[in-house]
Amino acid sequence: MTLDQRAIKELTKIFGNRFSTDLAERLSHSADMGFIPELVWSGLKINIVPDAVVYPKSADEVAELVRIANDYELPLVPYGRGTNRYGNAVPADGGIVVDFSQMRSVEIDQKGGKAYVGPGVTWKELDKVANQYGLQAATYPSSYDSTVGGGVAGDALGLGSYEHGFVSDTVEEVEFVDPRGEIRLVQKGDVALVAGAEGTTGLITRVTLKLKKSSPIMSYVAGVDSFDKVIDLIEKFYTNYSTLLWHIQVRGPAISNGIIDKFNADLFSNKWNVIFMFPEYRKDLVLLKLLPLLSNYSYKKLEWSGWWTFNHGAIVAFRPKGLLIHQHGLIEYKNLPKLVEKLSHSFGKLGELKPGTGFDLDIALERREVLLVNVYSESQLGPEDKKILAELGKNTLMMESFIESGGSLLSVGMFAQQYAKNRL
Repeated sequence: MTLDQRAIKELTKIFGNRFSTDLAERLSHSADMGFIPELVWSGLKINIVPDAVVYPKSADEVAELVRIANDYELPLVPYGRGTNRYGNAVPADGGIVVDFSQMRSVEIDQKGGKAYVGPGVTWKELDKVANQYGLQAATYPSSYDSTVGGGVAGDALGLGSYEHGFVSDTVEEVEFVDPRGEIRLVQKGDVALVAGAEGTTGLITRVTLKLKKSSPIMSYVAGVDSFDKVIDLIEKFYTNYSTLLWHIQVRGPAISNGIIDKFNADLFSNKWNVIFMFPEYRKDLVLLKLLPLLSNYSYKKLEWSGWWTFNHGAIVAFRPKGLLIHQHGLIEYKNLPKLVEKLSHSFGKLGELKPGTGFDLDIALERREVLLVNVYSESQLGPEDKKILAELGKNTLMMESFIESGGSLLSVGMFAQQYAKNRL
C-alpha cells in the first residue's frame, strides 16, 4: 500500500514530526515479542511493514487520525510496547501504526483509590507513581513493562489475578475513539465493549483503574511430587483460601529446573512448584490458616526476586537450549486434567521438555476458578530449517486442545481469528 499524498499532507499538518514514513521507524514497528521466523512471514505473504507511524498526544488527535484513515481507507494498528506474541501490534496490510508512547499521563485519586492513566503508560510506571500515594495496581500482566492500554485491550491476567481477577475487573472507565472517529466513554459493565476486543472496537485513549493498598509482597513455595496432587492443592485453594492470597503460580518440573539453572531461583528441583503470594499485612492470618495445609509438602519462604517468577522467565530460561513452542489459554480448573490428556496425545510426557518430545505447564490461578495455562514444548529444529513451518504447526494443536477441553485462547492476534468468538 502506498500512502496518498493528500493523506500525508493532512497527517503532517496535524502531527508534524510525530508522523513518520522513515523506513527505520516503520521496520521497528513491524514485529512484537513473538518469535516468528521470516519463513513464516514470507509464506503468509502479508505486509507487516506499516506505511507510516504516528505518535498522538491526545484523544482529539486520535479522533482526527481515525477520520483521516477512514477518508483514505488506511488500516490502523494500535501499538503499546509490542510485548504480545501473537501479532496483535503487527500490521497485516501496511497502513498506519498508532504508537501511544506519548500518551503517558498518570493522575492518582488517593482518597478514591483510583488512577487515571494514558494508554501508553506501562504497569511499572503506574506503580512507581501510585506507590508515592501508598497505592499500587491490583493486578497486572506478567509483562510488567507492557502498557495499560494493551493490558485492557487484551483483558490480560497476571500477578494478582487470584484475588482481583482479569484486568477488566479493576477497570472503572475507558475513554476510546470508535471506528467512526468519535470519542466515547464506557463504564462498569460496558467496559466489555473494549476490554478483550484487542483494538477492533476502537483505540483506547484513557483508562480509570481501581488501585489497592500498597504493601510488600511475601511469597512461599511448596514442592509437590505429582500433577494429581497439584490438582488437589488447587481445589483446596479455591475452596478454603480464596480471600487470603493475592497470587498463585504453579510451575511444572521441567520449567522449574530450567529457571533454577538460569536464574539460580530458590525453587524445588524436579518438583511442581506452587508459589503463593500475599500482602505482608496479612502474614499472621495467612500463615495461621495455610501452614497446616503446607505441612503435607516441602515448603519454604521464597525471596521473590522479580520477573523470573513470570511466564516470560520460562521463555528466557529455555531460549539458549532451542526454540520453545508456546501457547497460553484459559480453562476452568476442573477441566485441566482433560486438557493435559489431550496435550499428552500430541506431545508426550507431561513435566518433560526435550527436543521434539514432552511438554510442561506454567499456571496462574484466577479468582473465578479459571486458570491461565501456559503450555511449552521444545522444538528439535532451528529457525533456519524450512521444516520449522510444520514444527510451528504444533502451536495449532495446543490451541485446539484448549478449545476441545472447554477453554479458550487468552490472545487471538492475527494468527487465531477463528477462535475470536470463543475468546469473547
